[in-house]
Amino acid sequence: MDRYDERIIKGKTGAGAIAVLVLSVLIAILGLVLMLLFPPIGFFILAIGIVAGVFAKDNTSIEYEYIITNGDIEIAKIMSKKRRKLMKEIEASNVTRVEYASAESVKNDLSLNKIKVNKYLAKEEDGKIVAVYTGEGDNKTITLLDLNDKCIDHFKTVYKVKCFL
Repeated sequence: MDRYDERIIKGKTGAGAIAVLVLSVLIAILGLVLMLLFPPIGFFILAIGIVAGVFAKDNTSIEYEYIITNGDIEIAKIMSKKRRKLMKEIEASNVTRVEYASAESVKNDLSLNKIKVNKYLAKEEDGKIVAVYTGEGDNKTITLLDLNDKCIDHFKTVYKVKCFL
């Protein structure tokens, strides 16, 4: 029998997205000032600032969608509830370990900075942070996910000996 779980969480807005939004507002303000001095150039810069602001605003509303099917994990980023971008796919066969991020072994791995870490987390923790280990040796990756009890039960059922939840 196939197991399927889906979870959508509101993600953190990155500092880069906020910086681009502020920069686009500043460009628009500069365009307004230049419109008084040099109308054609000022109008062009104002238009650039407005267009950049519209695109930057779209990147401030972020959600992550986890789709878990028989242990395979698909992580997508949804921006402004309009655009969906596949961020990462993890096949169940590539998972080496699943453990809570609060476990000492995971904290040690995260503090060493030798393993690549991907974070797909909510603004405010509303579930349980789980570390999914993939790869081996120099290609080891930790993916941090914010999961609910239903998804954790799915992991316990599918991963069995690899799961330390």
